[in-house]
Amino acid sequence: SLVLLRLRPSGLDIDPSILRKLGEKINENKEKKQQIFADVMNGDHQASWNRLRLMLVGKGRVGKTATVRSLLGQRFNPNCESTIGASVLEARSSSRKHTGWIQMDGDPEMDFSSQFAYRILIKGKSKEKDTSDKQKQSRVKSKAKSKVSKQMLIQKRAQSHSSNKEQHDTQSNQSGERKKITRSFSEQSLLDIADVEGAVALSIWDFGGQSVFYTMHHIFLTNAGIYLLVFDMREFLSEKNLEDAASYVSFWLKSVRLHAPLAPVILVGTFLHSDVVQNSRARLRTIDRIFKGILGDSFPQVVYNIEEELSYFPVDNSTSVINNRATSQEMVRLRLCLEKITRNDETIAQSIPLRWMALLDEMNQKRASEDRNYIQLGVVRKMALGVGIPQHNEQDQALSLFHARGMIVHLTATETLKSMIIINPQWLINAFGKIIRDRSLHRLDAGEFQHVGLDNDLILAFQKGVASRDLLDYLWSDEPVEFLIDLMKRTMLLSDWGYSNEPSYLIPSLLESGFDGDTVTDTGYKFIFDFSENFLPIGVFLRLVCLCVAHAVRSQENIHGLAEPVLFKNFLSIELESGFILYLREDARCQSIIVTLENEKHAALGLKIVQSMLVKLDADVMGSGLSWVTLLQNETNGGFIAEYDARQQNLAPWYTEEKHGSQKIQSQNINLDAFFDSLS
Repeated sequence: SLVLLRLRPSGLDIDPSILRKLGEKINENKEKKQQIFADVMNGDHQASWNRLRLMLVGKGRVGKTATVRSLLGQRFNPNCESTIGASVLEARSSSRKHTGWIQMDGDPEMDFSSQFAYRILIKGKSKEKDTSDKQKQSRVKSKAKSKVSKQMLIQKRAQSHSSNKEQHDTQSNQSGERKKITRSFSEQSLLDIADVEGAVALSIWDFGGQSVFYTMHHIFLTNAGIYLLVFDMREFLSEKNLEDAASYVSFWLKSVRLHAPLAPVILVGTFLHSDVVQNSRARLRTIDRIFKGILGDSFPQVVYNIEEELSYFPVDNSTSVINNRATSQEMVRLRLCLEKITRNDETIAQSIPLRWMALLDEMNQKRASEDRNYIQLGVVRKMALGVGIPQHNEQDQALSLFHARGMIVHLTATETLKSMIIINPQWLINAFGKIIRDRSLHRLDAGEFQHVGLDNDLILAFQKGVASRDLLDYLWSDEPVEFLIDLMKRTMLLSDWGYSNEPSYLIPSLLESGFDGDTVTDTGYKFIFDFSENFLPIGVFLRLVCLCVAHAVRSQENIHGLAEPVLFKNFLSIELESGFILYLREDARCQSIIVTLENEKHAALGLKIVQSMLVKLDADVMGSGLSWVTLLQNETNGGFIAEYDARQQNLAPWYTEEKHGSQKIQSQNINLDAFFDSLS
């Protein structure tokens, strides 16, 4: 070995037997360390993961990606392209020995369980030193009692062994044998882990800011982690742009509160050294007064900038933080604030079993060895059984943690969604982004589509929101098309479009034109979903459109000749069934959705169907976080009254028709197909 070579310099004669004994001692020491490491790997040890998810949200082109690059010590790139959908990367924060954040390669073959085991060993070593004196004292005291207790201890061990054997045999029969986790011990790896002790692994999600992406963002926002809401300070100093900028900030504050009411939110203002802001204290105070008006007392999770006495953190994201030195000291301040919040986060200190990390390794190995981006829940359950997690409840807890920390995407609202686990989130985002995109920024090559005969298909998709199957096959040529279509259906991003001669799909988030008039819906029987007391997120109306079209198409399979829907991004006219015509309109200013039915006989059923759809999308996609009031029109005076009062009064035509019954349509915890069947 290298040690023996160093002990045997040129010209020095050493007795071979001494060298042999020394070599045996070294090998024995290696074997001992390997055994200790193996015992940790296969024991029931726990440790904190030290991992958190950092999510950047905000309007498009405000500098979210540049902020990430600055935090990671990377140079400013003035030609950085706008993010499509979202960008996910792995990073590591400062440790006790090293300052500065480092971007990691995100290797799917990363050995999380070994890292866990090394950290457990390091933690154990530090405890050994603290307890050595106590152990010595304990040994002295125990000698006096050893003769008395020795026989009792032997009997107790015998009983325990018998009991453990019976329990092991029972568990083996019920859940199968746990396979041994085999990893090679590395002294260098142990030193590397010790070297970065105190660092936090960060899963950084940089969300695209264009509104076309907001509908799909609801799938990826989680209730754990830290949110950075980034805005352009120049817009808050411009009378022309102020209202729009404030509207976007308010939207994102409410979106984060909807999905993560307890998650810390840090407001980050960019372009500090621009000609407009000029790092002027007076201008920063002006922006702060605007934000105090937006925040009020409604967003207590917003982190205050104590040092500068501001509601936000102004930064120049054209500079980098490298070893705590930067042209912009404000960027250093932001990073230190993030690290403080991260280390104080209760979930960081949460101890989790090492066997959970072994399960994550198994999933990542599947991704790497078979080039898989998603797997079925049944496969994961078998993996979990092999690493010693037999109970479904614990398996689900582990998957929930992986989802919250950004390792996987696992939606659990229905059994069908729960059965699919995305083990490569960036793959799913990229796949969605091939069709859901802002065509003014993220252009597709029209010549390419003309060359393959899909130019008209491309125009139809981005003008009317209807994508042909041929177009999807081309855009997803290297992807599992059926899987992606099915997933988009179940997350209500897409529905079948049965109004053309070839297979096509409606993707409402691609609709660009708005409906301004109200003449179509002046007459009829109206009810309103009023979200004004809380929040109507972008995407709710479009998902409601998806569900209405899907229901009509299913009806069309039995009843031919339904009129083709009239579609705008804020309006839908649709014939749900023969003669059953319904209008939907979103009033973003009033935060409401207005529903109009042409025929009185469809009023009660129309209310029940659309309300059930709203409950369904809230449960499946919004985490049951939506809050609204249903208002029904009083035919007598034209006014609107609350649904509860209307029911108490048996208000016609909403509650006097008994032929449809009073039983509610089940919306929650059932798959989409079963839900549509219940509407028929």
